[in-house]
Amino acid sequence: MKILLVCPKYEFQGYTPTGLASIGAVAEKLGHQVTILDLNVERKPLKGYDLVGITGLSLWRKSIIETSRMFHNTPVIVGGAWATLQPKYAVSLPSIDFACMREGEATFKEFLEKYPAVEDVEGIVSTYKSNDHRPYIQDLDALPLPAWHLLNLTKYRRISITTSRGCPYRCIFCGVHQFLGRQWRYRSVESVVEEIELLVRYKVERITFGDSNLTFIPDRFQAICEEIINRKIKCEFDVIQGVRADRLTPQLLTTMKKAGFTEVIIAPESGSQRVVDDVVHKNLDLSTVEPVVKHCVEIGLNIGSFFVIGFPWETMEEINETIAFADKLRSMGSSCYVGNAIPILGTELYHRAKEEGFLRFDDPNLEELIYYSGLPREIHCLTSPYWKPEQIIALCKREQEKNKGVEKQQIRKTYFSYSISKIAKKFVRHPIRTIRRALRVI
Repeated sequence: MKILLVCPKYEFQGYTPTGLASIGAVAEKLGHQVTILDLNVERKPLKGYDLVGITGLSLWRKSIIETSRMFHNTPVIVGGAWATLQPKYAVSLPSIDFACMREGEATFKEFLEKYPAVEDVEGIVSTYKSNDHRPYIQDLDALPLPAWHLLNLTKYRRISITTSRGCPYRCIFCGVHQFLGRQWRYRSVESVVEEIELLVRYKVERITFGDSNLTFIPDRFQAICEEIINRKIKCEFDVIQGVRADRLTPQLLTTMKKAGFTEVIIAPESGSQRVVDDVVHKNLDLSTVEPVVKHCVEIGLNIGSFFVIGFPWETMEEINETIAFADKLRSMGSSCYVGNAIPILGTELYHRAKEEGFLRFDDPNLEELIYYSGLPREIHCLTSPYWKPEQIIALCKREQEKNKGVEKQQIRKTYFSYSISKIAKKFVRHPIRTIRRALRVI
């Protein structure tokens, strides 16, 4: 078959649709002709395909539905987080025929092998039958590497790879366990470095690690970094998903820096230990945060921190503790993003807030309001006896302004660490992007 895999439009941050590349590799291995269309960066013909697959987060629902309506006479299957959370709603729409839940590789493979007789494919919801989720994939090394050749990698600012799946922790606002599970599964060091070398052969100069819990076993990630060094791979790396501070040892951070990492972001979530423990359920000792920031600054590794405020069960005094902690980390050299808590459909935060009367908006209006564009957000979707929603938004906006100076200093430090030849090389490949970055430095 001729298959078109589509990434819908969203508030584009320059990331590759890595999931589509992984699904594309599975389909190609079965002998199908695959095209990937990322509507954020390009346009391609929409006709002449036998099957269309669309991916997306639950926050992209409106865009996913609009995209599905672009294909009038072609069967459409949707996958990703939204299809996992709302599969029956998805297939109730006239423009969507099938929903693929959870991880797509094994399910989509069986779907293609049995298509169009897909009634008994586990993990697929259709107009014929609703199926249970299939077990999570245990051997990630058995999957083919993503079909990176199906993407124009020069269009992206961040080439994102994933070395593990799942997270055993129970952060109240996170929905990753609904999609990828709580069991942490990981690829071998050899598999990860092989993919990095493949991307470098495609002239990729910067790679982002997009794992939900990249450093769950620090020794494993230490081994990945050491192998990058041993093979003399020349590339820049970053970790911007927000890793745990208690899984970053000085030795690991130093090795990451030597391997080519320029930035790492940690996720304390709050400056109040009670909020971290009893509200967020992060199971993180906040005393581990400052030593990580201090060591990163000492070795020249850009460091950032994620915080979340506006949980219904935290007081204004505790929110002010978070603000004060963010200010302290900024004074040490860390950038600090402070965002408002988002009750994503299906998360514990969503269910508890709804049950206890703290949810200001519900589906479908909720998803219209919590999408990721326009940061900081203009509306807070939660309420509390301790604060007003407008206070939370005002604080987030103020924190964004305070953060700009630190971010500019970090960009300047990274930029001036480049050699003239490296800057010239970047200009030849990405002239507009290089000029914009230089202007930000100035």
